[in-house]
This record gives sequence, C-alpha cells and structure tokens, in this order.
Amino acid sequence: MLLFASLPARADWIKMGQIEKSSLIFLTAKTVFYIDPASVTRQGDIGKVWQIRDLADKGSTGERSVLEAVEYDCVDLQMRTVSAVGKSRPMAQGETIPLSRTSEEWTSVRTGSDYEVFRKILQRVCAP
Repeated sequence: MLLFASLPARADWIKMGQIEKSSLIFLTAKTVFYIDPASVTRQGDIGKVWQIRDLADKGSTGERSVLEAVEYDCVDLQMRTVSAVGKSRPMAQGETIPLSRTSEEWTSVRTGSDYEVFRKILQRVCAP
C-alpha cells in the first residue's frame, strides 16, 4: 500500500464542513472536518490528502481529534483511510492515541447529508 509522505510540521488547515448528527458509526454527534490543501497530491484517478476530524466529544478511545491520510477515487467517487491516529486535543494536538486498524476497503461517497462534507473534500482533492 502506498503511504503518504510525512505531514509538514505546520499545516494551514482549512475547514471543509461539519456533520451535526450522523448515522455513520465513526462520527461523534458533531464532527468538523479540515484538510491541509498543501498536502493534496494526485496520481492518476487517486487524490490523496491529510485531513483532521475534530470531535465535539471524545471518541471511543478518548481521542478529541483524528489525523488521517485519506485517498479519494476521483472516477468511482470512493474514499478510504490509509492511516489514522487519534490525538488527545482538538486540531490534532496533544498526546497520540492509537486507534483500531484502518480498513483498506473503499467506501462510496454517496449523496445525502452524511456524505456532503466528503463530497466537498473529494471535489477539492480531485479538482484539475
């Protein structure tokens, strides 16, 4: 599996949106998503980006945010997390908290409110 290059020491995160309530099991009641636009790369149909999930409440392992490397399939409109680590404070700050292993399976970026922020990120990552 292709891993991402190291995340820059200082990233200029931009807010991509938030989800207030979701049926998706990996999200807390309110989750805000950020990406580092300088980290966006593209190889063929696959766009890659570093993103932060900032959680309103602690996640199941005590994390307040998740720093993750995510791939987006620009043709088939899918996404998958390549690597992820929990952080004890918002905006990927604080102590590192190991998370359960990420799945290598692709997830469709469907229409609907649960996926709106992911479609916005996909459009940004896959823009020509």
